[in-house]
Amino acid sequence: MMNNSRVWAAAALAVMTLVCFWRLTLHPTDLLVGPQRNGQNDVTSQFLEFRAYAGRGLREDTSSLLWNSHAMAGAPWLGSPQAAVFYPPNWLFAFVPSEYLISWLMVFHHWFGGIGTFLLCRRYAFSRPAALLAAGCYLGAPFLVANTSEGHFPQVCLVAWFPWAFLMVERLRARQRGGVSGTAIILALAFFAGHVQELFYLILALTVYLTFDIFSWRRGARAAETKTSIGRPSTHPAPDAPHAACTMVRHVSIAVGTPSQIILSWCFVGVVLLGLVAAELIPMFAYSRNSVRAGGVAMDALRAASLQPRSLIQLLDPRVFGGPEAYSGPGTYYWDALCHFGIVPLIMALIGAAACRRWYPGMRLVVLWLAAFLFAFGDQTPWFPFLYRFVPGISLFRGPARALFFCSFFTAVMAGAGVEVMLVASRRARLGWRRLVVVAALVALILAAGLWWWQQASRGASAAEPSGGWPEAWRQLAVLRVLGWSLAGGGALFLMTMRGWTQRCGTVMVVLLCAGELAWHAGEVLRTIPQVSIRRDNPIVEAIRPKLGFGRILAPQHLVSDREAWRGGISKVQAYEPVPLGRFGLYCAAAAPGSDSAMAFAGFAPLNLERARKPLLDALGAQYVVVDGAGPSEAIGWRRWHSGSVIQEFHLSDAEPSRLPYTIYENLTPMPRAYVLGATVLATDPQNLIAQLSQLDPRRTLLMERDILPEGVRQEFRPATIVEYTATRVVVHAQTQAPGYLVLSDAYFPGWSAIVDGSPAPVLPANIVFRAVPLTPGQHTIEFHYATPGARLGVVMSILTLLLVVLVAVRGWRRS
Repeated sequence: MMNNSRVWAAAALAVMTLVCFWRLTLHPTDLLVGPQRNGQNDVTSQFLEFRAYAGRGLREDTSSLLWNSHAMAGAPWLGSPQAAVFYPPNWLFAFVPSEYLISWLMVFHHWFGGIGTFLLCRRYAFSRPAALLAAGCYLGAPFLVANTSEGHFPQVCLVAWFPWAFLMVERLRARQRGGVSGTAIILALAFFAGHVQELFYLILALTVYLTFDIFSWRRGARAAETKTSIGRPSTHPAPDAPHAACTMVRHVSIAVGTPSQIILSWCFVGVVLLGLVAAELIPMFAYSRNSVRAGGVAMDALRAASLQPRSLIQLLDPRVFGGPEAYSGPGTYYWDALCHFGIVPLIMALIGAAACRRWYPGMRLVVLWLAAFLFAFGDQTPWFPFLYRFVPGISLFRGPARALFFCSFFTAVMAGAGVEVMLVASRRARLGWRRLVVVAALVALILAAGLWWWQQASRGASAAEPSGGWPEAWRQLAVLRVLGWSLAGGGALFLMTMRGWTQRCGTVMVVLLCAGELAWHAGEVLRTIPQVSIRRDNPIVEAIRPKLGFGRILAPQHLVSDREAWRGGISKVQAYEPVPLGRFGLYCAAAAPGSDSAMAFAGFAPLNLERARKPLLDALGAQYVVVDGAGPSEAIGWRRWHSGSVIQEFHLSDAEPSRLPYTIYENLTPMPRAYVLGATVLATDPQNLIAQLSQLDPRRTLLMERDILPEGVRQEFRPATIVEYTATRVVVHAQTQAPGYLVLSDAYFPGWSAIVDGSPAPVLPANIVFRAVPLTPGQHTIEFHYATPGARLGVVMSILTLLLVVLVAVRGWRRS
């Protein structure tokens, strides 16, 4: 019976998921995106090719999973925070094209998170309707859906594991079989999903969750703790509970470990977790130490993704400051600062929170919700600055508003608890006139909040319109919608205070209202891109590829995307990597002076050829530059080579494609990918590296951090010949008449080693970002080899830990 109920719940949640993502359901082969920027988001700009690149690596050349030679000046792949090489669902991209799989994989994770929430609520002894409502509220939570619209693929995958982590922690604290190893495995899978920030917050939340057991322990020798859980009268025990008593309020007696047992178990989870993720954690640690995030994120930079007091207005209407396509509220982006959980789910969650002492783990979740909600406001409250200063690791992540992922999850569970509270209260006693007063007061509160929101809106809280306010008709429609959901929710609550079929109808009505409201929001922030509208043939790529050789190109994303460049085997300097290597970032700042250098080298801002320092672009091997429109009539050192127009890469299903004019400039003096040069200047001041590099003539001098060649005559500039080039192995032939450095204009990174004429040789950074190998006079063969730092040790640790976990699980299963 229990298995059948779970199957029916999974099927019901599948229907709710398809309804929530109805735009993709109606067009199953399309790409799921948002309305902003005509469909451009992180999926179309990054993850569509990220997952396809990894799939090709698994299918064709596994060495490309270690190092990506197509992006920027080369960058590690294994160890990149969002590569997610070891996440099992991503292995499907080796068999299914990413254009068809990636959207449904995001939707699957919404459904999977809903399944976990249902099972967790059943663990808390919620009835099936209450657990189903909680699951639906989480899988369609507006903040999660908004992040899906922006294509935050790793975050969507990771937050689906939240309820499963809490479910396993319940087994851990109850000392049930598989609690420790199951918790470690769930957290490891969340880590492999590819976004560490939310996992770090999840571990903090679970630690606080378990801390309640430690501080609530009053009898040191007690072997069991009786937890009171709300639930309707039943002769059946609560799900997964060892014992249960048949009363109007279900008492679930669960064996709970002592504080020392809980602490030791949680520490053991940490040890097992570190062992399981070592294969990616050690390379990621090496990557992070060399990335632009190595020094953390300044407090001032975090305000762009934090809530503000006026964000509370969004609790009533998610579009009070505009939608994703025209947002003007707190924070920078709609999906980073959406403070909305749905009106009907919020009403039920308030009821559940008000009765938090009557159900387990009500008080814990309320405290965690408040902590996460205050955290999302950043430095608007003292809470986040306190954690930023005293909790190691908080300062490494941007976006305090990401804590709304947790608020959405806790709100969903408390909404389920609210349904259960109403069901149990109506059975315990006749409420009489009190229920009318309670429902009337609740509806009056919502109406008063709606009136206050209307006043705020009429004052021009949004600047989306040129007049500074909203159109009167739109504002009235929005207010009517808010009041409509509030009144409908109040009516459903009134029906739930009855008994018999009336109560059942009220319960069904609440579930349908929650599903309908969340589906409405999803329809507002989601759109689709038809497969036929994806650009397959790019005339820019076709024109450049035959003439490029080992050279590189500079092109904005909308003209030549990473997807088109990597699949065409083209090395493209401008690539989208949210956390690039620090050395490459310094080089970009010197090559393209100005505040927009980071965006220019990510491909989302135009590169000004007249302001860019051409010698540094020459050293990168930039053979062609593609610019919007006609470009400058004259650019010193560049020749106008070709011009034309290309259709935009993606367009929404309800939009017409446009053609984008472009101009290709050919570099008249590009430097070869490999060359020899002996003259050096030392980088003596780390704070002045950009200035030193800006004044450098790379054909005459190398900027070195240390010079190990002997004093005397040095080799002048001389090209070298690349005879073999793969992702992790490069072979170069060079001839010198005097001591000099062989320079390969690929990114320097720990893990690259060199062999000169069969003997090991040091690899040094040159011009901040390139690799250099010292050479003596004569003819030489230089071989570069790459091994991801710590990968071998990490893989061994992960395999041994996994074998140990499997051995313990099999042994426990045989004993049982």
